[in-house]
Amino acid sequence: MVCGIAPAQTDLMLPDGKPLQVWEDETEYSRIYYVDKNHIMASDQNAGMKDMPFRTIGKAAAVLKPGQKVIIEAGTYRETVIPVQGGASAKKMICYEAAKGAKVIISGAEKLTARWERSIAPNGEPFSTKLWQIELPEDRFDASNPFQHQNASEEEINLMPWAVAWKNRVPYTLPRGMVFQNDRRMVQMATYEDLIKLQGTYWVSDDRKTLHIHPFEGRDPNHQNMEVTTRQQLFKPMEVGVSYIRIDGLQFEKAGNGFPRIGVGAVFVNGGDHWLIENSTVRQCNSVGLEIGARINEHSVATAEETQRVKKHMGGFIVRNNEIYDCGTGGIQGHNLLNTLVQNNHLHHIGWQDVERYWECAAIKLLVDVNTIVADNLIHHIEAACAVWLDWDIRNSRITRNIIHDIALNYNGAVFIEASKVPNLIDNNIFWDLNCIGVALYDTDHTAVVNNLFGETEIAVSSRVNTNRKLNSVPLTSKGNRIQNNIFYKVRQKSIMESRENTFDRNLFVSETKGWTLQNWNLESWDTNSHVAELALSFDKERLMLVLSTDVTLPKFQRSIKHDFFQNFREEETTAGPFSAFTKGKATYWLNR
Repeated sequence: MVCGIAPAQTDLMLPDGKPLQVWEDETEYSRIYYVDKNHIMASDQNAGMKDMPFRTIGKAAAVLKPGQKVIIEAGTYRETVIPVQGGASAKKMICYEAAKGAKVIISGAEKLTARWERSIAPNGEPFSTKLWQIELPEDRFDASNPFQHQNASEEEINLMPWAVAWKNRVPYTLPRGMVFQNDRRMVQMATYEDLIKLQGTYWVSDDRKTLHIHPFEGRDPNHQNMEVTTRQQLFKPMEVGVSYIRIDGLQFEKAGNGFPRIGVGAVFVNGGDHWLIENSTVRQCNSVGLEIGARINEHSVATAEETQRVKKHMGGFIVRNNEIYDCGTGGIQGHNLLNTLVQNNHLHHIGWQDVERYWECAAIKLLVDVNTIVADNLIHHIEAACAVWLDWDIRNSRITRNIIHDIALNYNGAVFIEASKVPNLIDNNIFWDLNCIGVALYDTDHTAVVNNLFGETEIAVSSRVNTNRKLNSVPLTSKGNRIQNNIFYKVRQKSIMESRENTFDRNLFVSETKGWTLQNWNLESWDTNSHVAELALSFDKERLMLVLSTDVTLPKFQRSIKHDFFQNFREEETTAGPFSAFTKGKATYWLNR
């Protein structure tokens, strides 16, 4: 049996059984501007017509009005786009769109064109002929000069009391600026002397004016394409609360942004609502790639007006069909979200800063979200970070049909639901090759973890009280959670259920691990209605092909959710795991969409 691609009609039901309020761009654009930096007639003094285009996207951002769009031709645009206005409704949006087939790059970096010299150590003596230095061109940086700002200053960490242990410590004290050799990200060293140990590294002098490098392959940097980040953000509205903006098909790269958890995204909505961000790429960011949500600063500095603005925020973010990778701390991040869809994105190679212990790192990290769905995403090769983290008072939100693999050992798990008391749902996901917990339910009640596949995973599920905090003046607990109808394949340790007020049953166990068995788990009064079955599974991560094979008829259980990974309707009695149609024989599932 061969199963194909998921149907176009996607199940976007919320845990309460109601559909997510999804909207689309319905604008009939009344005027189209054009940007083409490579056009012979390009000038920001033009009217922005196709044969007389603007030279910069910033010029278009200054003149666009509701119901208008800009089409951008191929090229590398080294600027921060600052929209002056937003749209008025779904029928009167403002759109920033790449021309058909065009590769449009918005870069936060500038090329280093001055001559590199042999490096001189801070004591004024030569140190090694392998090292080179150059003066950073101050005239090429904007006011946010990443090399003049720490990853997180003492003042910024004071806004994040949970991170206070890292005040005045590396790498938080290092500058935000990044360096690239032939588009390859170099690694920042904390001391000059450490440069000699590793090629592809850089160090910035204490006055932040001189750059020292140890090039990849020992190459002479005078014959390499060397770039440094000169801007912290790449797309950010001028005013707070700009609405109904669409970004389509653009590539954002090389942002020297910092570690504070709010207001740092390379692409930042700045408290706006109803943004549609699709078919785009965000990469090579010092911290976070894309930041959505109502909040623009931390609570300790928020004014009463800001608090009221956040309470009245309409949400409505749609982030879909994007690729986000090579980001230091996070891919998609947001604080205070309502009616939000994060769907069909490809997030990978995130977390290389290895700063998990300041508790803000994940491929997708959404805080205080209501009626939010994270669906159909491919997330892999994440280190020192979660794949998906829904944090604090999450309400009626769902994580479904995601493929999550190759997640390195971390403190909180691949999927982490934190400090929530209202029902949420994690269903029909495929977890594979996790060197960590699959799903962590910490200080969390009433979350259903159903019909997932956990393969080659350290621990499938952990439910426990993790802190002594309160939510709405009520102590946090970890009970009322349901873990049902899942497949556990080569899970190396038993799950953790701290409270007997949780339900863990009707699951299918395959290839049990030495050291614990389902029978021992039964003796603890868990999984008394579960089964063990002989089932062979293999997962081709490159082709996203999953093969299941068994000579026995798999047991059926009372269903926990109406549809499976491929949107097939489940009967009242159904098999465990994401695929309802498979009961015996061999099945090949192509998971790519």
